Amino acid sequence: MSGGERALWVDGPTRTAEPRRERIRHLVRAMSEQNHGQQRDTPDFVDHEPAADRLDQLTCPINIMIGDQDTVGMQEMARTLAEQCRTANLQTVPDTAHLIALERPTVVAEALTIWLRERVPAA
Repeated sequence: MSGGERALWVDGPTRTAEPRRERIRHLVRAMSEQNHGQQRDTPDFVDHEPAADRLDQLTCPINIMIGDQDTVGMQEMARTLAEQCRTANLQTVPDTAHLIALERPTVVAEALTIWLRERVPAA
């Protein structure tokens, strides 16, 4: 992953690179290097039937989270997934680009906790 791609994932298309997100840039670089190695060692890694035409068949609860500073394309994809998956819930995380769990872990954890509590009965 190039530095430009990393900046797009971490900062989004409209925010400036801030020092407070440097740790996230480092984590993304390490993740990218590991992912590249796994794909290189698994030739059929991406040789699967696309799922886009089967999204309406999903019956499990689905929570889609998107950062409001992510790219327009990713935001559109999130909306499309939410529309096509009948059990989907779409949540937008403010002031966050693509890596919402790294950038806003507390917000994500709280949102997921609430979402799960609404769907899983108390034991």
